[in-house]
Amino acid sequence: MKLQFALEFSLDGETVMVAPADGFYATPGLGRDEIRIAYVLEEPKLRRAMRVLEAALAAYPGRRAPGPVVPV
Repeated sequence: MKLQFALEFSLDGETVMVAPADGFYATPGLGRDEIRIAYVLEEPKLRRAMRVLEAALAAYPGRRAPGPVVPV
Protein backbone atom coordinates (compact mmCIF):
# COMPACT_ATOMS: atom_id res chain seq x y z
CA MET A 1 0.00 0.00 0.00
CA LYS A 2 1.41 3.39 -0.99
CA LEU A 3 0.22 6.55 0.74
CA GLN A 4 -0.50 9.05 -2.03
CA PHE A 5 -0.39 12.19 0.11
CA ALA A 6 -0.33 13.27 3.69
CA LEU A 7 -2.26 16.16 5.17
CA GLU A 8 -1.41 17.73 8.50
CA PHE A 9 -4.45 19.19 10.26
CA SER A 10 -5.26 19.84 13.90
CA LEU A 11 -8.26 21.22 15.75
CA ASP A 12 -7.75 22.60 19.25
CA GLY A 13 -4.36 20.85 19.34
CA GLU A 14 -5.79 17.42 18.46
CA THR A 15 -5.12 15.38 15.32
CA VAL A 16 -6.45 12.16 13.81
CA MET A 17 -4.41 9.49 12.08
CA VAL A 18 -6.08 7.40 9.40
CA ALA A 19 -4.90 4.80 6.91
CA PRO A 20 -5.97 4.45 3.27
CA ALA A 21 -8.35 1.50 3.08
CA ASP A 22 -7.25 0.17 -0.32
CA GLY A 23 -4.72 -2.11 1.38
CA PHE A 24 -7.57 -3.98 3.07
CA TYR A 25 -9.09 -5.08 -0.27
CA ALA A 26 -7.84 -7.77 -2.66
CA THR A 27 -9.58 -6.15 -5.64
CA PRO A 28 -7.49 -3.33 -7.17
CA GLY A 29 -9.16 0.06 -6.88
CA LEU A 30 -11.53 -0.83 -4.07
CA GLY A 31 -11.10 1.26 -0.93
CA ARG A 32 -9.38 4.19 -2.68
CA ASP A 33 -12.08 6.55 -1.42
CA GLU A 34 -12.21 5.06 2.09
CA ILE A 35 -10.10 5.42 5.22
CA ARG A 36 -9.57 3.32 8.32
CA ILE A 37 -9.42 4.80 11.80
CA ALA A 38 -7.41 2.46 13.98
CA TYR A 39 -7.77 4.04 17.44
CA VAL A 40 -11.07 3.09 19.07
CA LEU A 41 -10.45 2.60 22.79
CA GLU A 42 -12.69 5.18 24.41
CA GLU A 43 -15.93 6.53 22.96
CA PRO A 44 -15.33 10.18 24.05
CA LYS A 45 -11.96 10.18 22.24
CA LEU A 46 -13.54 8.67 19.13
CA ARG A 47 -16.22 11.39 19.18
CA ARG A 48 -13.52 14.08 19.42
CA ALA A 49 -11.67 12.42 16.54
CA MET A 50 -14.82 12.63 14.41
CA ARG A 51 -15.05 16.38 15.13
CA VAL A 52 -11.42 16.82 14.02
CA LEU A 53 -12.02 14.75 10.87
CA GLU A 54 -15.21 16.69 10.10
CA ALA A 55 -13.32 20.00 10.41
CA ALA A 56 -10.50 18.72 8.18
CA LEU A 57 -12.96 17.64 5.49
CA ALA A 58 -14.64 21.05 5.65
CA ALA A 59 -11.26 22.81 5.37
CA TYR A 60 -10.22 20.76 2.32
CA PRO A 61 -13.43 20.08 0.36
CA GLY A 62 -13.05 17.78 -2.63
CA ARG A 63 -9.42 16.89 -1.90
CA ARG A 64 -8.55 13.40 -3.10
CA ALA A 65 -5.47 11.35 -3.71
CA PRO A 66 -4.30 11.58 -7.34
CA GLY A 67 -5.23 8.82 -9.73
CA PRO A 68 -8.42 7.21 -10.94
CA VAL A 69 -11.00 5.72 -8.65
CA VAL A 70 -12.40 2.44 -9.93
CA PRO A 71 -16.21 2.44 -9.70
CA VAL A 72 -17.76 -0.42 -7.74
